[in-house]
Amino acid sequence: MEKYSIFEENIPTKHREIISKLINKKARKIIRYSWEPPKIAMEKWDIPESYVFNFTEGPLLLTLETGLVVGFHSQSSLASVTVWIEETEDKKSGKEVKIADDRELFPIDSCDITYSPKEFQSIIGQEIVSIKLLKRDPENAILEGLPREAGLLLKFKNNIEMVLSHGLHDYCDDFSVLLKSQILPEILPQLTELDMNF
Repeated sequence: MEKYSIFEENIPTKHREIISKLINKKARKIIRYSWEPPKIAMEKWDIPESYVFNFTEGPLLLTLETGLVVGFHSQSSLASVTVWIEETEDKKSGKEVKIADDRELFPIDSCDITYSPKEFQSIIGQEIVSIKLLKRDPENAILEGLPREAGLLLKFKNNIEMVLSHGLHDYCDDFSVLLKSQILPEILPQLTELDMNF
């Protein structure tokens, strides 16, 4: 089996080793790194105030109780969410400038009482009990040749389900961080939930 660098952004099935490190671990911190300040993001992309964390543009970093920092984003060219190790437990990184140190990005914490929904404010300190891959049916011949790993469904011990998503709340190509209930109803029949088979 071909090996991929853990520091290289790739689709979830190419990084099962990373995904497996999340299971039964508690989330210490979850931060979305917005390309725009929250107020500007609200205006630019017409986002309700309490959902800027969900729908702004930019990557997400999840820090576990172990100190491991895992990054998530998405790529239109793959029609998929992507994952990588941003920082190992012993502080190793594959980047010259880590996302958390990038002064051009604007961090929004999942616990932010203004810009994050109350459900996401409640998952810090909660254990990730399961992770499922959401594979999307192809809508055309071009998409048929792409991975279409359109979402990762993380279920926490308090039953909150967070979806790291590629365009599942609308028909765009953007990365979004959703509650499962925010997946567009007409997209739901196109999705297959798959265990990651650890």
